[in-house]
Amino acid sequence: MTEAKKRLLFSVIIPTRNRAALFEIALRSVLEQRFRKFEVIVVNDGSSEEHEVRTRELVEAAPGVARLLSLMRRERGHGQSYALNHGATHALGDYLCFLDD
Repeated sequence: MTEAKKRLLFSVIIPTRNRAALFEIALRSVLEQRFRKFEVIVVNDGSSEEHEVRTRELVEAAPGVARLLSLMRRERGHGQSYALNHGATHALGDYLCFLDD
């Protein structure tokens, strides 16, 4: 495979915090796309343990496409902008796409 074909065109960044059910819907909507030159970066903004476990399970079910970045827990989280920027710093795609959970 040539280097050009390996390149990712899009990095889809999904911040989430304590919304595992809604996150699942958002992640599935991306994974069901026919276009495959993308990665999904999930930024867990300090979710409670139960939501963090479910989020991790969903990301692990999409190996090679999705990866999880976890921010340390804070009472109110770090905030959406911080989570999006954190995800953007780890993006490998040529273009950034932001998707709410």
